Amino acid sequence: MNKLTQGKDELKKLLQQQNYDYIMKESARFLADAADDPTLLAKLKSVLEKESKAVAFKERITELLKRGDPAGAWEEAEKSIGEHPENTELIKLRSDAAMACTTFAQQIEKAKKAEERKDPAAAMSLYLSARSIYPPSSISKEAIERLSKELLQK
Repeated sequence: MNKLTQGKDELKKLLQQQNYDYIMKESARFLADAADDPTLLAKLKSVLEKESKAVAFKERITELLKRGDPAGAWEEAEKSIGEHPENTELIKLRSDAAMACTTFAQQIEKAKKAEERKDPAAAMSLYLSARSIYPPSSISKEAIERLSKELLQK
């Protein structure tokens, strides 16, 4: 078995195992190995793009935590987990941020549950409370705008 075939087999195995960290570290080698296999190359490029986004999220969240903005870090982590629900590092960062801004994170979570229960008035109240804790909150701002329209239509 030649090195190219071994490289493709290794990449296929890593993709199956979802070992994306190792794939990212060895991306140049795997790109060369998969260059003549369009299907494998497409899968590899998709993983590299997705994982690059996750790395960028991790860096932003870490920077926000370093700057003393745990609520901003929690929001960024919350959004990132929507795109990368299986990423344990992002989940841990969200948890770390939540520990530093528990009231804000709890208000947002309670508001989301109120929305799930179809209680827009309670959700609005909770989002407004969260917004008073962290005025730059994009999650609460978007929800307040959405719920305002919904409540005004009733």
